[in-house]
Amino acid sequence: TVFKEFIFSLEKLKTSNNIEIFNLNMIFIRFGLSILLGTRDFTNSANLSDYSTVSNILILQEKGKNIYQGKRVIPLCNHALSLIKMFHKLKIHFNIVSNFPVLLDDELNEITIENKTLITFFDSLDNSTNHEILEYIKKFILYTKLNFGRHIITSYLSHSSIKPNYIDAFLNHYKMGKEDQGIFSNFDNPKYLDSIKKHLEEIANIYFPEKIMIGNYEYRFSF
Repeated sequence: TVFKEFIFSLEKLKTSNNIEIFNLNMIFIRFGLSILLGTRDFTNSANLSDYSTVSNILILQEKGKNIYQGKRVIPLCNHALSLIKMFHKLKIHFNIVSNFPVLLDDELNEITIENKTLITFFDSLDNSTNHEILEYIKKFILYTKLNFGRHIITSYLSHSSIKPNYIDAFLNHYKMGKEDQGIFSNFDNPKYLDSIKKHLEEIANIYFPEKIMIGNYEYRFSF
């Protein structure tokens, strides 16, 4: 897939600069979460602070005017857990404050990941030996939004036998007065979590290689 080629391109960029290595890993994690979590394209959509390795779920408060709106209960497949664990490893190692993937500049300021900042970062890398790789990566970023995974997931799940209200719950598509996972709802959360997780594993196996090495950080996805 094009996404796999993007991942392999990140892996091919060799650098001994720790900040650059940090940024490459954060970029991989952020784009990976688009597929594995169905993120939107703003920072809070990839907030990784409220998750459980026991229940394998992530709670996201994406948008809304109160604590009951915009909340998602996301089942975590093995690939997603690997990325989240690596994020927290990097967060501790580099002492970052943000609970979502960010870039660092040379002064260790945390920078939001978005189209403009990504292109600026890749323009700062050594272009003499990595020209073709960098051009491919920048082209991918220019044509790929951080919410691209939502389209992949919607298409995949829509062609499966999964219940439409499970898809709506995962993507946080609610109609006014119909909060599927509300306090007084009959929504079957355990079945929802199991069903979505199974399909996310299938999607992850399509879009991710079994192993990837970015700088000195290794990801293994053969479970």
